[in-house]
Amino acid sequence: MEASGDIAIPVSPLVADVIASGLLWAIGDVVAQKLDVQSDGIDSRRLARQAVFGAFILAPLARSWYLLLSVMLPEASLPSTIAKVALDQTVSDDAVLAPVPIWAVTILSLMYVSLSVMQGAGVQHGLSVVRARIRDTMKANWCVWPLVQAVNLTFVPVRHQLLIVNLVSIPWSAYLSIKANRSGGGPEGISFPHGEHSPLASQRSPPKKGGFVEVVPMHDARPKKSDWEDAL
Repeated sequence: MEASGDIAIPVSPLVADVIASGLLWAIGDVVAQKLDVQSDGIDSRRLARQAVFGAFILAPLARSWYLLLSVMLPEASLPSTIAKVALDQTVSDDAVLAPVPIWAVTILSLMYVSLSVMQGAGVQHGLSVVRARIRDTMKANWCVWPLVQAVNLTFVPVRHQLLIVNLVSIPWSAYLSIKANRSGGGPEGISFPHGEHSPLASQRSPPKKGGFVEVVPMHDARPKKSDWEDAL
C-alpha cells in the first residue's frame, strides 16, 4: 500500500525529452562559454537561444526520428545498424539542404537557421550560413557521431536515445568552442549582416584622450570556416 504522502505526477515521454534536451543544451553552452577565454561572463541570451533550440526544436524532431528508425529497421542486427547510421549520418555530396530526410545535415541546417532567426538576422541569412558552412560542419560531425550513433542505435532503447545524444553533445560543443577560439572564431558562430538595422551594426571602443570615441567596424559578415563550431 502506498504511503498517503506519495504523489505520482505522470510526465509524458515527450515532455521529459523536451525538459532534458533543453537543460542539457543549456549546460553544454555554459561549458562552452566558460572554456572561451574571450568570454566575459555568461551570455544569458545566447544560453536561452541554445536551450530553446534544444528543447523545442531538437527534442520533438529527434524523438520522432529515432522512433521512425526503430519502425523502419526494427531488427537488432549488424546490417540494420549500418543502415540506421547511414540514414542518420549520410548526405549527398551535392546537397546543401538535404533533399531527403537525412537526419544529421537536416538538423544542423535547421540549427543554423533557427539561431539566426532568434538573433534577429532572419531566415535568408541563416540559409546563407548553411550554404557556406554545412560541408565543413558535416566533416567535423563525422569524426564523432557515426561511432556514437552506432552504439546508441544498437544498444540503447529508443526512449533513451535522445538522452545519450544530448549527453555526448556537452563535451562535443565544448570541444568545438575551444577549437573556434584557437582559430579566432566568434562567440556564437552566427554573424549578423551589415546594415543600419542590424543589432550589431557597429561596436564602440572606450573613449580616448580628448573625449573622442572611435567607431570600430564589425568583422567581415561573410561566414568563416571556424565560426559555426561553438553554435552546436
